[in-house]
Amino acid sequence: MLTLLRNIFFSVCTFFLLFGTGNAWAQVGCGGFDGAPAPNGGPQSISNGQICLNKPGAPAEIRINANNVADGNNPNNFGVEIDWDDGSPRQIVSFGGGITVNNTGPHTYEIPSITHVFLPRPCASRPGAECSYRPRVFLRIAGTTCPAQFGTSPDFFRFNTDDQCSGITVFSETATGANVFLVCAGASTTVTFTDRTTLNCLPPQELTGLNFTKRWRQFVYGTTNTITGGVLIAGAPVGFPFTPPGMPEISGEPLVASGPPPFPNNNTLAISIPATAQVGEEFHIRMDYWNFCNKFTDGDPAVEELGIIRVVDQPTPPTPVNQIVCTEQVHCLIFKSILVPQVRQCFGLEIMPVCRALLLQIPTEVIIRLFHLRLFQAALTILPKVFIGCLQAIVPR
Repeated sequence: MLTLLRNIFFSVCTFFLLFGTGNAWAQVGCGGFDGAPAPNGGPQSISNGQICLNKPGAPAEIRINANNVADGNNPNNFGVEIDWDDGSPRQIVSFGGGITVNNTGPHTYEIPSITHVFLPRPCASRPGAECSYRPRVFLRIAGTTCPAQFGTSPDFFRFNTDDQCSGITVFSETATGANVFLVCAGASTTVTFTDRTTLNCLPPQELTGLNFTKRWRQFVYGTTNTITGGVLIAGAPVGFPFTPPGMPEISGEPLVASGPPPFPNNNTLAISIPATAQVGEEFHIRMDYWNFCNKFTDGDPAVEELGIIRVVDQPTPPTPVNQIVCTEQVHCLIFKSILVPQVRQCFGLEIMPVCRALLLQIPTEVIIRLFHLRLFQAALTILPKVFIGCLQAIVPR
């Protein structure tokens, strides 16, 4: 009997030593096998891969090490889940699956290589880190993903052409910001366009992974030209399409900010549309851009933006709405057109000197528009009272 009791006691003690709650050998969970709050290890970067999202190339690559894993002595309980920080579905890697997972020792694992091709993210999804990707790794134990991030994740950087987030290429008429600028048939008009581009992967949109290398830019005039009569560039006739000498311009480096564009002058040459232009005709100016991800020196295609000058019909003169007879109809129409940005260039500067304004009697918004049209000097002498009457009729106070 004594021998039997001794054997039973020995068996019970052995059971509790091996499988009792106080023995980590039987633990399965997110904590450490030895009772620590968490296993040790995490992901490490092996290769950043192709840095340009617009080009094919090597993917990003990481390895993951984990030790002191509470795997219940069963490697099949081990796995990881990865959020790649680009909006793609989370990736699950399990022991015995398609990706190699090595059980290098008791409760110790190594995943020697996991690769990923990063996807472009929506603009402004990570202010200050729009070109940085930081994948997060989570342990999976017995098919359940642990809530805490495992280890410290490395950063991966991805650039793109300057028309892609975090950049945007913008090419618009200098005074209005309009990409399609309307001029009136029957009047000669001079226009310039301005480069208002935000460069890709530079502060303040990106603060860590900086696409700081030089840019190339050029303006090509008359890529489409249906204008009746001669269009002048910088006051001179040229053949179209026309690329000025010295193009493309080359910026300096390293660049430190996404804007303004890093060139000495971001305006085009003056483009003069003749009074002979007909309604519906157009003149196009193209802006070409290159950066590290589409190098001019490698023969890569440029990112292109068009500025368009379109000829429209002249507006109908306004009808007076009070008792004053508007005898200076043309002059009134000039001021009316100032309030309509799309047609404010309809009358050439050569007839503007007749528009003499009494400053104190003209609404502020009109004075501001006169200033932007470089007509401020034309507003220094007294206008006939009949014209003031026309102003009162057509300009809201």
